[in-house]
Amino acid sequence: MNGVDREQQLELLQQRMLQIELQEEQEAQEIVRANARRAISLDENELRQAYEHYDDQKQEYLSGESSEAASEEEVATYDHIAAEDEEEEGEEDADDESGEETSWITWFCSLRENDFLCEVDEEYIEDDFNLTGLSGIVPYYEYALDLILDIENPNEQHLTQMQQEMVESAAEMLYGLIHARYILTTKGMAAMLEKYRNVEFGRCHRVFCQGQPVLPVGQSDGPRHTTVNVFCPKCREIYFPKSQRAGQIDGAYFGSTFPHMFLMTHSYLVPAPPTQTYTPRVFGYKVHASSEYYIGRRRSTQGSTTDDRKLWMQHHTRRMRKNHELNRVFRN
Repeated sequence: MNGVDREQQLELLQQRMLQIELQEEQEAQEIVRANARRAISLDENELRQAYEHYDDQKQEYLSGESSEAASEEEVATYDHIAAEDEEEEGEEDADDESGEETSWITWFCSLRENDFLCEVDEEYIEDDFNLTGLSGIVPYYEYALDLILDIENPNEQHLTQMQQEMVESAAEMLYGLIHARYILTTKGMAAMLEKYRNVEFGRCHRVFCQGQPVLPVGQSDGPRHTTVNVFCPKCREIYFPKSQRAGQIDGAYFGSTFPHMFLMTHSYLVPAPPTQTYTPRVFGYKVHASSEYYIGRRRSTQGSTTDDRKLWMQHHTRRMRKNHELNRVFRN
């Protein structure tokens, strides 16, 4: 909960406390106002005491001891505030008590720009067969692999600051290329299936696809060619991701095969093609297919180009033949 929300909720609490004390003496009201104004600057312990005091008051009002009972909605709102604070404190305490270091894979996939990536099993990475050919693509391959698997490399101490940064960059590339292979396996597809069901890859931009969930795809299997795109199973087109952060991932980290193999494996997820298509209109009239709007050619200020003239002659010839056939039919 940020500071602005905290202040807003505290203001609601102040107002409610003032309403509760309406029938009390004027002196008691002044005390309540002073305490409410002071609540903005309370530290963590004092704020917890204020919530405990409110809980006692709430029980009194709900039991009928107060002349004005709090509404259920307000009670739920204030309970939600206290619950969020307790949850945040519990998470911090759990992190402190556990003291366990997060693996490099978990940390890397938890970054907001890597939302499309799933966590690759370390057993898969430890199998050299699964990494065939990657040593010739990724620089500092051994160092990068050790970094991914959280293995201390004794020679790493001799690297310069620039070389260490290159190792970190190489580890990201290596993990991405491993990821592209892993998501074609049974376990990898299961992990991506969960993300797909949670619509973590986003939805199709096309209006007539009606919010169809999309899948990540790369236009190239080689790194540093294009960033990741999203493939819509309904209209079978690719688009840029809505998330700008996720859109910076290299498309090779997913490859050009994944979405199609994914849908072939889970054929029950293949949606029916869209039944509607957009029809361009000008003042309510459909734009003719033979117009320059569709052809993409425009007449120059000096006249028609050779291609435009040929097209016009073909169109004119067809019309003349059609008129000739109609005249012959009417004469007979």
